[in-house]
Amino acid sequence: MKQKIFCPYCGRCLGECSANDESGSVEILKSQPKHIKTKQLIHDMKCVKCKEQVFIVLELKD
Repeated sequence: MKQKIFCPYCGRCLGECSANDESGSVEILKSQPKHIKTKQLIHDMKCVKCKEQVFIVLELKD
């Protein structure tokens, strides 16, 4: 599975996420999530184009 990650503010491509199977999901948020699950990884970064902070949530599913 390959999925491109886009900025929710300006639409610029921020990168690409790849996995071997369909056991994970990627979500892009404008604000930091309040509840963090045990199998979640949260990465924050600034968009190169618009300089807004975005949060990338990677989650493994069983």
